[in-house]
Formats: sequence, C-alpha cells, structure tokens
Amino acid sequence: MKPLHSRRIARNVQDFSDGDSEYAEYVEQQIWKTRGKQFTNSRSRLDIYVDLVLEHCTALPANPKVLSIGPRNHFELDSMKESGLTNVTGVDLWPTDPRIVKGDMHDLPFDDDHFDLIFASHVFEHSYDFAKVAKQCVRVLKKNSYLFCAIPIDYEVGTVDRVDFETFENFIKYFPENTEKILCEPAVDSTKELRIVLKFND
Repeated sequence: MKPLHSRRIARNVQDFSDGDSEYAEYVEQQIWKTRGKQFTNSRSRLDIYVDLVLEHCTALPANPKVLSIGPRNHFELDSMKESGLTNVTGVDLWPTDPRIVKGDMHDLPFDDDHFDLIFASHVFEHSYDFAKVAKQCVRVLKKNSYLFCAIPIDYEVGTVDRVDFETFENFIKYFPENTEKILCEPAVDSTKELRIVLKFND
C-alpha cells in the first residue's frame, strides 16, 4: 500500500488533471516541489514585497480582498496580516493552512470580480500555460484592482521552474492592452528577479 501522503497527492493530481496525463505529470511535479518546501520561511523577501504593495497600490479600498496565489504555507499570509492586509485568501495545489483553499491558478475557484489585489511571489514561473493563468487573474479581479508579482529571470528552466519571462515586455503581453504598469524594477540585491505591480482600471 502506498504511504498516506502519496495517496493524497494522487487524489489531488486526479482532482486537477481531468484525465490529461501530461497535465497530471505537471501537477504531480509541482505538488512534490511544494511539499518539499512546505515549512520554508521566506519572510525576509515576503516582507519586502508586502512593503512594495503598500507603497504602490495606493487606490486599494479599506480592508481589501487579497488573493495570495501559491503561498505554500502560512508565512506569506502572516506577513500581509501583520502589515494590515487581513482579508487574505490563499490558493495552492497543496494547502497547509486553513486560510489556503485547494485550487489551481489555471482555473481559480473564485467568482468573477472578487478580489482587489492578487499577490504572487515566485509563482508564475511554475505555470503550465501562463496565458490561462493571466486570464484567470483578470477574471477574478475587480475594476481598479492590482496585481503584484515577483518573478525570477535569467535562469535555467526545467520541469518545475518552467518559464523564464526574461523581460517585463514578455510578461505584460499576456494582459489586456489597457493594463497600467505601476512598477517594474529589478531586485536591488543579487537576486535576478523582476518585481511588478499592474493596475486594471476596467
């Protein structure tokens, strides 16, 4: 008999893959990667990202609804909560906290026009089909909403870290033409990544 965690992974893969063997393999690889880092504390970079959100997302309403994509564990949600963003829902293939919903960023399990902000830290490079992910983000965001993401660049892609966007232009092309660029800056340390804030006005 397979260990309990292996059986649970198999059930999750089945939930998300809908019989597509190639996508099932992708999901399984992502879940194993997530499980391997489920106790990782990334607060040092997360706190920087949350500060960027508070600095640049100036039109957020009071108590905004925030969607954290791929938070993996509670540290990301705690960072936002301690900075005043208390109405946060996470979504992950392998949730490890009651505030995190089991779901796939390619098919977000939320209503249209639901969130004021999407927060995605080192997530989009894992996408199977980023065009689908971008459409899902736009669908669940309200008017006058924001998307923050940090994406690594200039690295060797593989089966888990799948997409190197390389430039902001290669990233923004997946979003509507009227999407407003609020921020796009490289990391200030030796990390090769872009930190991006977009605003969706209608």
